[in-house]
Amino acid sequence: MDKARIIKGLIIALLLGVFFFVINVNQHGISPVALATKSIMVAVVFAVLYILTFSILSSDERKQLFGPPLLIGLIIGLLAGMLFNQPLIGCLIGIVLGIAVGWIRYRMKRRD
Repeated sequence: MDKARIIKGLIIALLLGVFFFVINVNQHGISPVALATKSIMVAVVFAVLYILTFSILSSDERKQLFGPPLLIGLIIGLLAGMLFNQPLIGCLIGIVLGIAVGWIRYRMKRRD
């Protein structure tokens, strides 16, 4: 894996976690420890998705195999998430679904 991609993903995830904490510290009446835990979870999930997604899309062949399913999965996940008032969960499910479909396409192509 590319070290620069991992470092960039971790820096963006750290900034996202801090940003999430700062925005929500004044808006919610929950304890700072619980909010810090949620912020850490947001940062970890983002870092994993960032590194995984951009590692998959590193070559032209993989972009063609994984790109359309990721886009379609993301759109379907967002629509389903909006239907249930959970767009972030829908987005996560869409990305996972897109990666799974792309992986199946990749395995089928390698088998031929």
